[in-house]
Amino acid sequence: KTEKLGSTKLNMLVDLNDFFSNTIANLLQAPDVHEHAVLKAAAIKFVVTFRQHLPRDVLVLCFTPLTKHLVSKSQVVHSYAAHGIDRLLMLQQPGGGAPFGIADLQPVLEQILTNLLTLLQSEEAAENDYVMRALLRVLSAIKENVLPYVQ
Repeated sequence: KTEKLGSTKLNMLVDLNDFFSNTIANLLQAPDVHEHAVLKAAAIKFVVTFRQHLPRDVLVLCFTPLTKHLVSKSQVVHSYAAHGIDRLLMLQQPGGGAPFGIADLQPVLEQILTNLLTLLQSEEAAENDYVMRALLRVLSAIKENVLPYVQ
């Protein structure tokens, strides 16, 4: 159940937003995506695990670093980044419907598509299920808005 929905319960002694702001955000926004691969993977896993509890505006901001981590030399990091994009796009609002629209993805959309397709062309990621799922989820989320990127 945790894999599908992320964390469903929290310990009230830990301020999740404070921990994200002070620790996780710094790791994700570090300029070198190839450095400290284990820490980057753990930070991405944190976002995926606690996505139900993080504010929407924080999650929207996570698309940029996740997109950048798709180019990491570490297979674990770029797989986690793809998985993170997939899981964020799977979120549902309480009343139903996706919390992220094309306007939220537009600033990084071209880079997401480029990075995912580039990964699929590499030997090591050609059969990476996480990359394929992320690509399909992005295409599903943007629907006809993909047309300007298709040549």
